[in-house]
Amino acid sequence: MVHLSYLQAVVIGALQGLAELFPISSLGHTVLIPAFIGGSWESLVHKSYFLEIAVLFHFSTAVGLLLFYGKTWIRIVKSVIFWRKGSPEFTLAQFLVTATLPTVLIGFFFNGAVARIFGKPIAAAIFLVINGLLLFIVRQIVNSRPNYAWITASAASEVKTLSIYEILGIGIAQSLAFFPGISRFGIVLMAVLLLGISLQVATEFAFLLSFPIIIAAAVYKIPRLLSLNFTESGGPVLIGCLTAFACSIAAIIVLKKWAIGGSLTPFAIYCVIVGCICVLKFAA
Repeated sequence: MVHLSYLQAVVIGALQGLAELFPISSLGHTVLIPAFIGGSWESLVHKSYFLEIAVLFHFSTAVGLLLFYGKTWIRIVKSVIFWRKGSPEFTLAQFLVTATLPTVLIGFFFNGAVARIFGKPIAAAIFLVINGLLLFIVRQIVNSRPNYAWITASAASEVKTLSIYEILGIGIAQSLAFFPGISRFGIVLMAVLLLGISLQVATEFAFLLSFPIIIAAAVYKIPRLLSLNFTESGGPVLIGCLTAFACSIAAIIVLKKWAIGGSLTPFAIYCVIVGCICVLKFAA
């Protein structure tokens, strides 16, 4: 039997919707915030069904992404169906599949290890600090490059300059987000930036790559979700999904504006400060 209050559903849904699409780790916050509050919130994280609830709320963010990028996905799918090899959309489809495969395979074979790490606040706190430090380091590296453009007018032509091996590297890097505290969106953003792509295009690519990963996680958890009894928590779960969806829309709008000349530094500072506070609390 799933036990989830309306307040818990709203808070966790908001965390999933906002933190998934910011470089600050939704999984990390989903573990840390309840543990920080304590009581019934902390025990919720250790429930056998909590990861499935998080994935369900996670799926709601994918619906938000589809609302914004539905037309782009239609063009990508059409390019594959009609085999428009050489078109920007076909190349993008190849890249998305290549970058998704390593994460899917690693998630499938190491699902048990991931589940064991998931409920440990101290681990999530440490990884959140690491996430912040990585954001700061990447920002410094990118800023040190002469004539680096944070804004570009041609997304398709920029992404097309990447090799299939570089895309595979992005996919492998994305797998680090299985550690709560490491942001999937952030790690993709950093990997693409290090390859010389502008922040604007890196953000768009990270958004597009989010969709298949979230869908794959949801599909993998369908048997487990169908086995859960939502009799007492159907209302809260629905509210949590709607909250995650609404927050994902807000996050996409903010990030699309931020990508035009934004900075990774505020996110880096946030992750390091919050992570250090949590390390001190949970290490005591």
